Amino acid sequence: MASGGHGNLGRNYAPIQGDPASAQIEQIINTIETMEKVEINKLSKILLEKKDNLEEFLEYINVVMYSKINANANTAKYIKCIEIVSDAIQKIGLNCNVEMTVDNMSFELWEVINEKYCRG
Repeated sequence: MASGGHGNLGRNYAPIQGDPASAQIEQIINTIETMEKVEINKLSKILLEKKDNLEEFLEYINVVMYSKINANANTAKYIKCIEIVSDAIQKIGLNCNVEMTVDNMSFELWEVINEKYCRG
């Protein structure tokens, strides 16, 4: 499982990591490069089922993305993904529509990671 370093990334994610949803989220992030675009709906569905802890799960996605930066040659994509998730956290904090924000975030993550399929 992902582990962080300092600051927010060093936060204890034990309660979230004990939740089966965290393993599902991590699997989706780890396979996002090979999945079809429609499959990213799984991420939205999992997150929306966890509305009570949504911000913590979104922060956990950032931790997983951060761990991919050091393990992947194309770090710019994962840095952009961290920005996308952080923007979603901010929008939810501003009372934007949660379902729409999570769906848009999920599709944006897929598009950034799989940009070769999204350019016109």
